[in-house]
Amino acid sequence: MSIPIYLAFSPEEAAEAAAASAHLACMGYQLAPDTPALLAPSDAPEFPCMLLLQDSTQPAYEPTPELVQMIVQYAAARHTGLLCDVSGKPTEFWLQMVTQLDRAAEEAKLSMWTTITCADAAPHSAVLVPSPCMSGRYGDHLAQAAARWPARCVLELRPLRCRMPLPCPVGSEILLSPQDLQAFLHRDPGGIYPWEPLRCMYKLVWEDGGPSLLLFDTPETMAEKVLDAEAAGFAAAVGLLQEAALFPMAPVPAPSQT
Repeated sequence: MSIPIYLAFSPEEAAEAAAASAHLACMGYQLAPDTPALLAPSDAPEFPCMLLLQDSTQPAYEPTPELVQMIVQYAAARHTGLLCDVSGKPTEFWLQMVTQLDRAAEEAKLSMWTTITCADAAPHSAVLVPSPCMSGRYGDHLAQAAARWPARCVLELRPLRCRMPLPCPVGSEILLSPQDLQAFLHRDPGGIYPWEPLRCMYKLVWEDGGPSLLLFDTPETMAEKVLDAEAAGFAAAVGLLQEAALFPMAPVPAPSQT
């Protein structure tokens, strides 16, 4: 694999992250709810990693230029980049915040990534394209993203784990935990087969009085997805440290000694 894979870790996982031979992004950063301030983990890492800002709070104030500059300057001084993780549909606050952070990061020459829901609000930032694909062909899924955001795409590694009641109406998928998936795989007899168009595996199971398809990723399918992303021109990939066993990790070169 030639594109770098970043692993996002929580502050509680800092020791494990520090021992990993990988590119890193630290979670746990958020905005204060009542006053313009960045809340950093009490044990913020000292090793190189991206700052991952989460939208876990909805502040009662407007995004201020001073706060935006403070975040960018902090990220530039202590981290290798800024990742704005906006889950779901962004609120007006987070659209404004991401727009201002994108502009300030560009001026500071700081690498910034954001989620697909904020892509149009952050024209200078890389766009996280989720790896699961539930219809069509996987290559088309990536090609469409690459065409919409040329030279800006990063693959967001989300291992697929879901059950789809047959006949698989759109939007019927039920997300599964790793434990639930393993329970299905061990409970139900029958084979496991590759679903080449979606770059995943599938298995027929019986649940709630009817048949369902299990769709899930393995280390092999995740490796194929990363290769497809590389072929589509994606610059990198990012996933959770706790899922790293599923990712095709390659050692990160040690910094040169001068």
